[in-house]
Amino acid sequence: MKLLLENKITITVLILIIFVLSFFHFRGIFYPDEGYVLNTAQRIIGGQALYSDFDFVYTPLAPFIMVFGFSLFGESIFSSRLIALLLSLTTVTSIFFITKILTKKKYYSLFVILIYLSWGPSHINFIWPSIVSLTIGTIALAAFLYNKPKTIVLSGFFAFLVFMTKQNLGIAVILAFFTYILVQKDSKILKQFLLGVFAGIGVFFFYLITTNSLNPFITNFYHNVILKIVIEKTIDTPILYSDSIYSYMKLAFYLSPLLVGIYSLIITFKQRSNLALLPLFTTFFYLAGFRPVTDYVHLSPLIAATGLSLLPIFLLEKDRLRRKFVFVYAGLLIIMGFYTALFYGYYRWEAPLSSSHQLVANPRVYIWLNDKYQREVPEVLKIVDEKTNPGDKVFINYYAPMLYFLIERDNPTAYDYLSPSALSEESKRKLLESLSKEKVRLIVTHDLNSNPEDIVNEYIIKNYRKVDRVNDLTFWEVYNAD
Repeated sequence: MKLLLENKITITVLILIIFVLSFFHFRGIFYPDEGYVLNTAQRIIGGQALYSDFDFVYTPLAPFIMVFGFSLFGESIFSSRLIALLLSLTTVTSIFFITKILTKKKYYSLFVILIYLSWGPSHINFIWPSIVSLTIGTIALAAFLYNKPKTIVLSGFFAFLVFMTKQNLGIAVILAFFTYILVQKDSKILKQFLLGVFAGIGVFFFYLITTNSLNPFITNFYHNVILKIVIEKTIDTPILYSDSIYSYMKLAFYLSPLLVGIYSLIITFKQRSNLALLPLFTTFFYLAGFRPVTDYVHLSPLIAATGLSLLPIFLLEKDRLRRKFVFVYAGLLIIMGFYTALFYGYYRWEAPLSSSHQLVANPRVYIWLNDKYQREVPEVLKIVDEKTNPGDKVFINYYAPMLYFLIERDNPTAYDYLSPSALSEESKRKLLESLSKEKVRLIVTHDLNSNPEDIVNEYIIKNYRKVDRVNDLTFWEVYNAD
């Protein structure tokens, strides 16, 4: 009878989780980041090789996942969000197994899962490297904690897959596992884990060699990660935007997952060191992702992992006052997560997700959007269809690769990631050579990337004329178009 009741509760909770995930995953649209992964997947499906034929600033697993998703469900935003939902459910399942391995108290897993839901898929509801890294990382954790020779190897393989998703987070996750294994002084587990890591390296190296992408990948990694991010610090944002109480309070909140992770490390090493892997994972994950961009969009996956640090504290903390504080913190984290996901700007820059209540039935979309995009998407498609033919290429001079995906027109250049500081002058010259060679008839620009002194904008102004406008998008047609 007790088992039947537990099963009914589990099924009810699962249904509620699926309902919550469905609500968040199938709403909102973000042209830049989501489009970057979707259009990259579309380029791969079209026969282009990643890195050798076109530029991509991350390691390749996220678009590969979308290639697989498109092959199953067709090419649409709905399909991509369905894959994102399945990945979210995979993360929930991994968290459940992690807590089940470590404790029989299932309600603890609910806290960890709710923190993940409120800050993970509710904020980043599409396929994106940082949130996918968390999914793969939790799989690696669950496999490692299961503690069988084959699952240890599997955890090493999945730890490397985190690197295959996002470079900095992958390095952090692998270091977290290494640190734990070295502290435990278990050479057998180290060998098993390394076997999995090197198996992943071998698969990736084989892909790079067979697609002639090894040198382009190394060049890409140096330019986009080492040069632009580490040396030139082109995407750095301030830690404090102003010297106000609000800024300091926000910083304290942003730092709270790190403080929780450190406290969890202290308490686990003192009382139960086999639990230390969880706060090691979250702390390394946080330290790798906290900079160079510090805002709640980039931090939301890091906050979503906080429950894994809280779990050992739930289990080990004996002081009643501190236990109450931890549970209150967890509850506030969950409330704040869902509230900001619903009523703050979607992915920071867009209207709140709660305003996305218009179903756009276009076969490339089929999700709920707000009024702005419900009108904008059909208008953009209409203009492109009027000015170009299906086989023509269109250039978007802005970081909005979702537009390529929606209009079903190829990018004539190797660059989807465009911002004032993203490309070198040499890359811009190659871009212009591609525009000239492909005889591009239509170009779309955005108000945020309209510096007339930029050589790409100079080329557009000289060779194209404005023919239409939709919100922040301007359409330019070549002067000698037929």
